[in-house]
Amino acid sequence: MPRARVRRRSFFSRFSVILARIYLQQWRVRTRVTAMPIDGGHDGTDECQFPPLRLALPRLPGPGECSLLGCYQMVLAKRLCSKHYHEEAEARRRRKRARCRAPQCDRVARSDGLCRPCYRDRVAHNPCHADPDCPREAFAEQLCQRHYVLRYGRCTYGACESTDIHCMRSMLCRLHYNREHRKRKNERRDDRADGDALANKRRASLLRELPPAPSPPPAAAVVEAVAEAAATTCMWLWS
Repeated sequence: MPRARVRRRSFFSRFSVILARIYLQQWRVRTRVTAMPIDGGHDGTDECQFPPLRLALPRLPGPGECSLLGCYQMVLAKRLCSKHYHEEAEARRRRKRARCRAPQCDRVARSDGLCRPCYRDRVAHNPCHADPDCPREAFAEQLCQRHYVLRYGRCTYGACESTDIHCMRSMLCRLHYNREHRKRKNERRDDRADGDALANKRRASLLRELPPAPSPPPAAAVVEAVAEAAATTCMWLWS
C-alpha cells in the first residue's frame, strides 16, 4: 500500500515559526512571573482573584556603564553617562541659584536654605554651648552637630566603638574612613579602566566596520606606467 505523500512546509513558513519561537522566548524572559503578596497573600490557588504580577526587572549596570538603573550608556564622569551627568550638574547649578527662604529676603541661599546673614541671626537665638566662637546652630543637647558627634558619636563600622569620629557624614573613625576611602578610590580607578577598555573596544569595532582603504599600486606597475607614458611622449615628439 503506497504511503500518503507528506506535504512539506515552505521555507517562509518554517522561518516564521522559528521567529515566533524566538520572540516567545524573549517575551518570557522579559516578563518573568514574580509572585508578590496581594490582598492578604497570593498562593497560586484558584481561590485567589488576583493574578500574579509580571515584572520586567532591569539588570544591574555593568563595568563602564551608567550607574542609574535602566540606563546602560557609557560612563562619562562620576559613574554617570553624558546625559545624566549634565542633568546632575544643572540641578547643582539650580540649587546654587536658590533664594533664601526667610521672609523678605532675596539673597542667594546656602545648602540649608538660608543666606549667611539670616543664618547668623538664627544662630544668635540658638547658639552652640560647646564653644562661644562656634558659628553653628545648636542641634541637640545645646550642641551643634559637629560638637555633638565629637562628644557622643561612635564609629558605625561593624563592631568598632571608637569615639575618634573623622567624618560626620559617614560616622566613621579615621582608620575605617581611610579604609573605605581607599576602597572607593580603587573602585573608581577600576571603573575608569573598565570604561577605557570598553571605549577602546567600541572604537576598534567601529574601525573594523569602516571600508578598507585603497591599497597603493605596486612599484613595478608604477614603473611600467611611467615607462609607457615616456615612450608614448617620445613617439609623439618624433613624429
